[in-house]
Amino acid sequence: MRQEVDSLISAIGGLLFAEISSLWLPASAGWPVRIVGAVGFVAVLWYAVLRKRPPAPPAHPRSPRAIRTYLICVVLEIVAIPLGALLLVQVLRQPVVVLPWVVIVAGLHFLPFRDAFGTPLSDRLGGVLFGLGILGGALVLRWSPAYSPWTGVAAGLVLLCFAVAAARVRDTKTPTGGRVGVR
Repeated sequence: MRQEVDSLISAIGGLLFAEISSLWLPASAGWPVRIVGAVGFVAVLWYAVLRKRPPAPPAHPRSPRAIRTYLICVVLEIVAIPLGALLLVQVLRQPVVVLPWVVIVAGLHFLPFRDAFGTPLSDRLGGVLFGLGILGGALVLRWSPAYSPWTGVAAGLVLLCFAVAAARVRDTKTPTGGRVGVR
């Protein structure tokens, strides 16, 4: 059940990134992004949560140290997002970089997931989001503020894709924990 919850949480994050970021896009692009985000969320909901599958193997308890590290990271994230946004807006006068900043912090948030919860692909998801935030921020600062909402849209789509991929990884494991071919 843990993987289904992880996929659902990633899908909710992906939907929020896509829907909120689309508000800053031109209407001709915003509506298609909202629709794709909603369809992607429904697909994750069906594929990762509602679809009938054999029961998952029992989860192994995680170490208290890994959970503590994760909780510390969450607290740091809760502090880093508003403080970073305040710095970007008030001090550096670069409000268009706030969304890429949030994507960077969200990426860092996923890095301790594997150790804390044993979730597959979370470290790769964190790396992709981190890199996407850096790239989005660089594009915004170098070329155009128009890249800022697209960074959020891309982060949303990445989260939705990883939510499905994580469910597929769970599907490829046999009850004994060995891997079989991806469907």
